[in-house]
Amino acid sequence: MPPGGELAQRASGGTNGPPGRPKGAVPPGGELAQRASGGTPGPPGRPKGAVPPGGELAQRASGGSPWLREYPGSLVLALHVQPGAGRTEAAGTHGDLLKIRLAAQPVDGKANAELLRFLAEAFGVPLRQVAIERGETSRQKVVRIVAPRARPDREWERRA
Repeated sequence: MPPGGELAQRASGGTNGPPGRPKGAVPPGGELAQRASGGTPGPPGRPKGAVPPGGELAQRASGGSPWLREYPGSLVLALHVQPGAGRTEAAGTHGDLLKIRLAAQPVDGKANAELLRFLAEAFGVPLRQVAIERGETSRQKVVRIVAPRARPDREWERRA
């Protein structure tokens, strides 16, 4: 073996590494560095884009619904809205989103106004305490409810 040993030889491309590990394989302990650089999607068993460990606690604290986030003094709901329905109601889930059917057409903001009215009434708050944070013109919306007095979301979780 030349001066510098096996590491020098591997760095210069002289060998494929220890037997049993193909050339280019990640050495033990090198996985974190490779993940940090974008080399792999994440640890085995958790797909890329899955809830990170810190986010699981927030979900479990709120009952585990991916569409519900609880913050001090407010709730945030991830919604899929379906305008033009026969009546306004919570209707289970649509993927990871809570599905809300709206008895208003998506014209001139009527569906958004109906959504805010429905949520304000359901959570027992004035209309000014309900706001669309994202998705003003989309079926997928994120809505914040400040200081909810009622918690219909708990019933919606059981039905979902």
